[in-house]
Amino acid sequence: MKKVWEVWKYAIGSFSDDKTAPYDNYVAGIRTIIFVSYMVTNAFIVSGVIRHWNDNERKVGRVAYCTSLENWRG
Repeated sequence: MKKVWEVWKYAIGSFSDDKTAPYDNYVAGIRTIIFVSYMVTNAFIVSGVIRHWNDNERKVGRVAYCTSLENWRG
């Protein structure tokens, strides 16, 4: 597991110098949290798009009012 962490750490942009070596694990942890939050956000966006895919076809017989289009036409 340590080898996997080392590979992940360098894959997300860890440095290989002695100056930042003590902080590499902290930086990798923060970057991992940011990466996971991006992936969760992306999953919610994609699931919302999939959920509302072809919504117009299911609403046959319903009338949708669009005041912005009516205002634009004058």
